[in-house]
This record gives sequence, C-alpha cells and structure tokens, in this order.
Amino acid sequence: MDKLVYKREIKYNQKLRTEFNEIHARDQLFRPMYETHDDTINSIRKINLKRILELTDSDGFPSQVELGYDNYLRQQPHYIILHHTAQRRSYDKTVIDLEPILKSAVKSGRFDPEQAIFYLNFQNDMEKGSFEVYSSWQYKHPILPDSLNNKIWFPKLTKEQISKVNEKRKEWYANSISDIVRKTEFLNKSDLPFVFTSVRKSIANLHDDFDKETALKQYNGMTSYMIEK
Repeated sequence: MDKLVYKREIKYNQKLRTEFNEIHARDQLFRPMYETHDDTINSIRKINLKRILELTDSDGFPSQVELGYDNYLRQQPHYIILHHTAQRRSYDKTVIDLEPILKSAVKSGRFDPEQAIFYLNFQNDMEKGSFEVYSSWQYKHPILPDSLNNKIWFPKLTKEQISKVNEKRKEWYANSISDIVRKTEFLNKSDLPFVFTSVRKSIANLHDDFDKETALKQYNGMTSYMIEK
C-alpha cells in the first residue's frame, strides 16, 4: 500500500477542494459561541473529523497539493479541524488521539511534520512526551531602529535540550533545530516559502502607543530569554 501511495501522482482536485470548503464552513457555523452552542460545535467537529478520516482511508490524507496551495498552511480547512480536535483533546481524553493518524500521513509524505508536531503540542498528552513547537520571532515597533526590528530571535536551549528535541523531531521526519534556524534565515530574506516542511515565523508588533523608552524596555524583556540568529 505504501508503494502505491508513493507512486501515485497527486494533482489538484477541485471537487475535494469544494467539499473541504464546505467542511470548513460547517466548522465555523457556531464559533465562537461556546457558552451557548458548545455541544453543537463539538458534534459538528466529530462529523467533520469522521468525514476527513473516511477520505483518508480511501485516498490517503488530503494534501495541500490536492486542495490548492495556501501560503499559510494552517488555514487549510482540514488543518483547522485538526487544530480544534487537538485543543478539545487537551482537556477531554475521550476525543480521538491524532498521533497515529498524523504519523501515518507524515510517513506517506502527505502531511508536513512541522504541522503534525504543532497539533500534537495542542493535544497536550504528556505521557507521549513533549511535542515542542519552535518558532523564530521578530519584535517590531515603528520607533525602534531597523537594526532591532529586523533581528531574528530563537528560544535559548541547552545542548541537552537540543539533543532531546532533535531526537523527537527525527522520529517525525522533521527538521533539526539547526535546520529550522537555517530556513528561518532564508525566509527572512525571501518571499519564497518552504512548503515541506514549513517553518513557523512569528512577528510580534509592540503597541503603537509605546514611547521609545517603553518599546525598548518591552523589546529587551521579551528577548532576554532568547538568542539572536
């Protein structure tokens, strides 16, 4: 089966795209009215996930190629369903565990490892080990000089932490920490995306009302536990 999936040519599928847009529309129908419609929202989530898994069983996990490329991968309709499922499971363990589904999709080359780690981080199942999400950061404010606004920051990790992180990431065919840094540097200089695997590049805009002294204080506080890349 894996060989058949490997040899299969994947093309854009308008019918599949349309169905997933409908799935997304259903998912968003009663959000964010959780206080009054939480049971309905959860029922819709279950129906949507069931349909996604039915398609996965017959055709393999839907890829961004089939559904149409989106520069911000987490906006894909099925990704949003996975996000909501993972968030739900973080406090309700009766909700389906995404790990075996995502691992199968990653192994067959149909799902981005970085995204899989992102959702498993939201599941918050500590007995499975820590699924850490590593993102580069830029902190910006109009008064601050470009030399600060353009700096790339990354979480400060010990050698032991890096080794542990890389071991988990290798298991998921994801990039090492040093590869993430390399891709981040590229993304900072180019508009060309890394589709597989993607890298999270986060930008935080400091409050416009800050004067220079306050903005600088906030900037230094936010970056004090990070290293410049």
